[in-house]
Amino acid sequence: MTFFSNTSTHDTKLVKQIVKFAAGHIDISNVGISVKGSSYHFAGRAYSTLPYKSRWFPKRLKDYSKPRPRYLISCRIGAANKFPYQTTGYRGRKIENGHWPTPLFTDWQEALVFLVAHELMHIQQFRYKTRLTEKETEAYGMARLVAWRETKMATAETVARENTITINS
Repeated sequence: MTFFSNTSTHDTKLVKQIVKFAAGHIDISNVGISVKGSSYHFAGRAYSTLPYKSRWFPKRLKDYSKPRPRYLISCRIGAANKFPYQTTGYRGRKIENGHWPTPLFTDWQEALVFLVAHELMHIQQFRYKTRLTEKETEAYGMARLVAWRETKMATAETVARENTITINS
């Protein structure tokens, strides 16, 4: 069972589609996914246990019998006017090529794809008790972002092809 909450200003149906796409091969069952608005560009956090302040944490004794997620990711995404935006990466940390990936997010959807994929990879690390590395999560976020952009391009090309009128002379 997947637990989902969207209190951002963005369309809930679209946000759900983005979350599902961003997950890719990662199993999102038993994960609470909370998408909220933000006055900044974006931010996120993955929790290895359900925090007390979570909307799914049992508040009363009778709530303990209700299903609840094992893990939680909290994603905060800014309004459309906060984009395009380029991240600055992590200060003081480097990977092989000397830099963290610093993608230019053209819109809030791209930022959400990257953010959700990144945080879900942390959940994967929690599940399998592997080393928690930003290198792995950033790489997965970039891979899903590239896939999202390719999907958008293919869709745009299809629409353009369908809307092209050919005139036979």
